[in-house]
Amino acid sequence: MAYIQSNDIRVSIGEKLIGGQQSCSMSKESSTTETTTKDSGMWSDSEVNGLSWSVECDGLIVVDDEALETLNEAWRTATKVTIKYGSAEKYETGQAIIESIEQNDEAKEKSTYSVSFVGCGELTSNK
Repeated sequence: MAYIQSNDIRVSIGEKLIGGQQSCSMSKESSTTETTTKDSGMWSDSEVNGLSWSVECDGLIVVDDEALETLNEAWRTATKVTIKYGSAEKYETGQAIIESIEQNDEAKEKSTYSVSFVGCGELTSNK
C-alpha cells in the first residue's frame, strides 16, 4: 500500500508556488436539505443541494516571494486567484477569494504567514 507524502502537497497561486510552506489543508463540504417524509419510517433522509471548498496554508515568509506579493495585491484589489492544491503530478484547482492573510512577527523568531481561501465555483482535478 502506498501513502501520500505530505511534504509533496503544496499550494500555488496559478503557477507560482507559495514559498516557505509548513502546512496546508483543504476542506470540502456538502450543504444538505432534509427530505424525510412520512414514508421514511424511522430513518431520516437528505440530499445534497450545494458543494463548497476552502484552502488554508501557513509557513515562513521568504524574502521577495512573488506568490505572497501576488496574494497581497489580489487581497487589496479583491481579485479572485487560481489555487492549485496537491503535488506536481496530481492536484485540484479552482478560483478562490482570499478570506484572510496574517503575518506574525515575534521577537527572536522568523516571520510567518497564514492565508485562508474560500472557493468560488467548481473545484476540478487534473487526474
